[in-house]
Order: sequence, then C-alpha cells, then structure tokens
Amino acid sequence: MLRKDYSPMYFLSALGAGGLAVSFFMYLMFLVPHKGSAMATFDFIYPAIMEGTWLSLVSVIALIFILVLGILHYKLLFWNVKQYLEFKKTQKYEETINSNLEVTLMVIPLTFAMTINVSFVLGAVFIPGLWDVV
Repeated sequence: MLRKDYSPMYFLSALGAGGLAVSFFMYLMFLVPHKGSAMATFDFIYPAIMEGTWLSLVSVIALIFILVLGILHYKLLFWNVKQYLEFKKTQKYEETINSNLEVTLMVIPLTFAMTINVSFVLGAVFIPGLWDVV
C-alpha cells in the first residue's frame, strides 16, 4: 500500500493504457472494410482476418494490442481505486483537497470515462453480433 505516497495522478497510467487500446481500434477502422456499418466489429474483422493477407496480420496485431492494453487498463484501474480508497484515509488527502492539488482529482472521472470507451471497443471487436443489438 502506498497510502500517503499515493497520488491521484497515478490514474493517468490506466487512462493511457485505455487510450492506447482505443487508438489500436482506430487502426482497425481503416484496415477493415465495414460497409453499411458505422464501425468495424467482430462480424467484419473475423472474415478480414481469415483472408490471410498481410492486412490480416496487421489486424491480428492490432487485436492483440487492444486486448493486452484493455486488460492493462482494467488492472491499473482496480489498483488505483484500491490505492485511492486507502489514500483518502490519510492526512495528505485532506491537504490535497484543501489546496490547488485538488485539481488532480479531475483525472478520476476522466479515467472512468475511458473505461466506458475501452469496454465499448472490447465488446465491439471480440463479441460476435453485439452491434446487431444496437
């Protein structure tokens, strides 16, 4: 436990991992044809991968990065939430919210908003037929 040595800015690690996962999804938006749909989903990605072209390889690499960075995002998010709850019990937290450092707390809702994006991307690329529900 970091307790008093913790900083809410550590949430940026989870935010960054999530942002990178979403950026690799954006590569798939350009690599995989998705005519008639607003985005590349599993239903478009899987057939494109099965073609066996060099773009299939690049798409698989993008999927691997999406998965790894998505998992890293959640791992860092849970770690940060646990650390933050312990941090809130310290005197340093009181000092933080009573000073200009309080602005660092703004990274927390931003990170949770990124969690929504990461969940959306993971669902779209790894769950068949999910976009049809929309």
